[in-house]
Amino acid sequence: MGIGIDICKISRFSKLFAKGVSWQERFAKRILHKTELLEWSLILNEQKENYNSTATAKWFATRWSTKEAAFKAVQPEHKVYMNEMMLKHSSNGQPVLFIDRKGENPLSVPVSLSHEDDYVVAVAIYMPCV
Repeated sequence: MGIGIDICKISRFSKLFAKGVSWQERFAKRILHKTELLEWSLILNEQKENYNSTATAKWFATRWSTKEAAFKAVQPEHKVYMNEMMLKHSSNGQPVLFIDRKGENPLSVPVSLSHEDDYVVAVAIYMPCV
């Protein structure tokens, strides 16, 4: 069993995104799963006329913190990369991080998320099948 926790400052992502769209795209490709990249593209298209950098930064910070917590929970048993991880919600609304490992069965890691002011905190618990 593994437990991971991460806290992230949302404004840190706002500052990073001020570097421009091309920088955002490179960063997104490194940390987002292919499904999250599509979701991010839809968010940007919806916000074209009324871009909300704070909402975008919060969206990224949530994924970053969740993936960092899950990374800590599954190490050293599994070697994973951020772009293999995808934050989704179960049928009952609980956030779950899925790890899409090439050629292997995906891992499912339950997470708990909290947002307060300028912070996101994530806790992940990995319980391997016995």
